[in-house]
Amino acid sequence: MRFGLAFWLAIVLALPLLHSADEEQVYELTDDMTPPRLVHRVNPEYSPGSKGVRVEGSVLIGTVITSRGATKGPHVVKSLDKDVDEVAVEAVKQWVFTPAKKNGKAVAVNVTIEIAFHAM
Repeated sequence: MRFGLAFWLAIVLALPLLHSADEEQVYELTDDMTPPRLVHRVNPEYSPGSKGVRVEGSVLIGTVITSRGATKGPHVVKSLDKDVDEVAVEAVKQWVFTPAKKNGKAVAVNVTIEIAFHAM
């Protein structure tokens, strides 16, 4: 299969855009910024026979909320139980936010999210 010059030119021009979106500056939230706001939450799901139905407490998840409102790199900051931690991270990966704003411009920020679990 042969590709024309226009195809390769489009690929070369798109590479910096892909790289820059992945490498955006990440800020710590400050008082002069508008914090991100959760607009779509997915609750952690675990099977009825798992430990999750008997565990109580909180998992802290650290993540970056990108300038597009997606979570990036969610990870456990404070563990509760390995299985429960995993379902919490999987849920946060699906969350959507309105992004934080600095001087009216959407920016990426570091956040810590607490997810509380109650025995069923």
